[in-house]
Amino acid sequence: MSNNIKVMALIKARLDIGAKSYGNEIPLAGEEGRDNLKEALYEALDLAVYLSATILELIDKRAMPNNRMTLDEERQEVMIRALSDYGGEAYQQGDIKSAMEAFDLVKELKDRGVNESCE
Repeated sequence: MSNNIKVMALIKARLDIGAKSYGNEIPLAGEEGRDNLKEALYEALDLAVYLSATILELIDKRAMPNNRMTLDEERQEVMIRALSDYGGEAYQQGDIKSAMEAFDLVKELKDRGVNESCE
């Protein structure tokens, strides 16, 4: 199965879960009081929480001499892309400090490489 097909399958699964949970399709015009921008912000913040937890887990594993964890190139790209997206969302929301921290981390990860940072 190609990577594109895998990604589309994940998206479809999330759409199916949302339709089952909310009983409808994605609201485009604020139906039923839904605010896609606000929900996107909450999702971006959740992403930041989960990424932070994962990074802390990687740091902890780095501290253990015989338990080094590396990320393949695809996962590195996903992490960097997610941090970039979070930084953009934070900037759009006026949270310049968080945006700059995210962008600085992206730069460091790109300059040094995620695996080098986690060893």
